[in-house]
Amino acid sequence: MLIYSTLSLSHWGLIPDFQAILYLLASLCLLFDILESYQAWRNRDKHRTKKAG
Repeated sequence: MLIYSTLSLSHWGLIPDFQAILYLLASLCLLFDILESYQAWRNRDKHRTKKAG
């Protein structure tokens, strides 16, 4: 939703295009970082259950 509104503002020329692109890249990086952290947390949880079992 935020990305969409940012791109819309960029389309209307209210903000520079490169700023919208940087924002989009930053959002993607953040998303991947969250996914990696989540997967690492899931893996750690699996290992802990294996040890307990």
